[in-house]
Amino acid sequence: MKTKWIGGLLVAVTATTTWWISRHFPERSTVNAPAAAVLSPVVAPEPERKPRFVGQIEQIEDPGLHWEQRIQAVRSLPGKLGEASVERLFEFLKQPPASGQENWYLVCNEIMEVLRKRNLASGVYTHKHLELIQSSGSDPMIRDYAAQHLAQWISGIDPQARETNPEVAKDAFASLYEEAAKPANAQLTLTGTTLNALTDAVMNGDEAMRERKGEVAKLALEILQDREGAASSVNRSTALQAAARLDASGLNELCRQLAADANQPPDVRLSSIAALGQVGGSEDIAFLRAYAQDPTFKFAAAAALSRLEQAPAASVR
Repeated sequence: MKTKWIGGLLVAVTATTTWWISRHFPERSTVNAPAAAVLSPVVAPEPERKPRFVGQIEQIEDPGLHWEQRIQAVRSLPGKLGEASVERLFEFLKQPPASGQENWYLVCNEIMEVLRKRNLASGVYTHKHLELIQSSGSDPMIRDYAAQHLAQWISGIDPQARETNPEVAKDAFASLYEEAAKPANAQLTLTGTTLNALTDAVMNGDEAMRERKGEVAKLALEILQDREGAASSVNRSTALQAAARLDASGLNELCRQLAADANQPPDVRLSSIAALGQVGGSEDIAFLRAYAQDPTFKFAAAAALSRLEQAPAASVR
């Protein structure tokens, strides 16, 4: 007969006790186990170490991540967002980019895009974008992005992702119009960007929006003529392009005046000559030929002439 220490007791090991031990203390069974194993203490397993979870909002905000990872986090946002998450995203859009973080703008644009297309902030989308647009403290490019996305949101271009309150959409249109017309913005790209966004809205939006085409054409002509001399030449050239798209009344005559005016900036004159190929008529061919040999204007004049000369007579103005 042998003896063993089991649970602090000295136990005589017989065939019966061996069976009893193996049943009640299987981890200490003497059957087919070396003696050292019987006496080894039982060590509890360490708890599983799980990686810290980082949600999509945190990844979007993390400047240490590559911009593509941050954009992927935006695209992975859940189908519903709480008010706190929406607020955090718009607060993120208000922050200036860190030094060397130019791709931050791509992340911001993606946020606006995803929130709009997936209706993730439908109750506040209009209001929050107007806050960005109207704040002189917002980053200029973010203001531009916000104007473009808001114009699409209120226009009904996408029937599944739009401002559903007609009065809110109407007021937002008026606010965008005001920003484009505001003298304080005349040197900012916001003027031209907003004008282009409104042009898209009235050309491709719902019936209520298309009825406002004349208003936007009028605004484009006002910016183009710039009677107070406040608008940048870039914004005036953009206004000319918008006016041409909107088929603004009297634009061909205005283009001839601007093209012939040596006091106008060269890019405005170039845009005017190029636009005649779109809005001009057969009576403008001789006018354009006078610029076809000028080194500054010859390419714009040649393109406009080609378009007018190839147009069927019935379609030429």
